[in-house]
Amino acid sequence: MLNFKDINRTAKSKIIGNLTDLEVKQIKQELETNHHLFGKHPDFHSGIKRFNAFDYTQSMHIQNLDLEFNLLEDNQHIFPDTLAILQKHTKENLATLARCYWIKMEPGNFVRCHADTACVYHHTVNRYQIFLDVPRDLIVVTDGELWNMYADKKLSNSVMLFNKEDYHYYANHTNGITCYLLVADFRFSEPQDSRLAPNAND
Repeated sequence: MLNFKDINRTAKSKIIGNLTDLEVKQIKQELETNHHLFGKHPDFHSGIKRFNAFDYTQSMHIQNLDLEFNLLEDNQHIFPDTLAILQKHTKENLATLARCYWIKMEPGNFVRCHADTACVYHHTVNRYQIFLDVPRDLIVVTDGELWNMYADKKLSNSVMLFNKEDYHYYANHTNGITCYLLVADFRFSEPQDSRLAPNAND
C-alpha cells in the first residue's frame, strides 16, 4: 500500500509545455459546445462547517470522483480532443485519470487561498493545470510566487505540473474577460511516481 508520507514535499510547480494554436482552437470548441454543464463546484465535505475554496467560481467536470476515488460523473466522451491534448503534454495514462474539471472565473471572481492536503486522495495524484488563453490580469499565486504578470512566468496556454500541496490562490482582475482553467489529476500508486521533484524550478 502506498505510504503518502514517503512522497516529496519540497517540490515546486513548473511549466511542462505550451498549447499550439490548433490545440487551443480544439479545446475552445469543446468548451463552448459543453458550456451548459457549468455549475456550482461540488462540496466534498457536506455537513462539515468549512468554506469551499470555489464558492465564487463555477466548474464543469470531465470526470469527477469522491475522495475515495469512487466515480461520480463521467463526461470523457464529450471531451475527446481535450483529453488527447492533455495526454500528449502530460505523458500520463488516461486510464489513471482521477478528477478533471474546468474552473470558470468571471471578472471579479476568485479561488480562495488553500492547499490540497486534507486526505489520501490529494497525496496520491499528480496534478496538472492548463491556463486557456488567460490575460496577465489573471492573478495566480503558488509556491509563494506570483505567476502570470511577468514575462518569465507567463501562463497563457501553458500546461503546468502543479504543486497542489502548497497554498495557492487565483483572482480574475480583468476588465470583462472570463478566464478558464483546467485541473487534471492522475492517480499513482508508488511514491517514485510523484512527478514533482525537489527544486524543480531551479
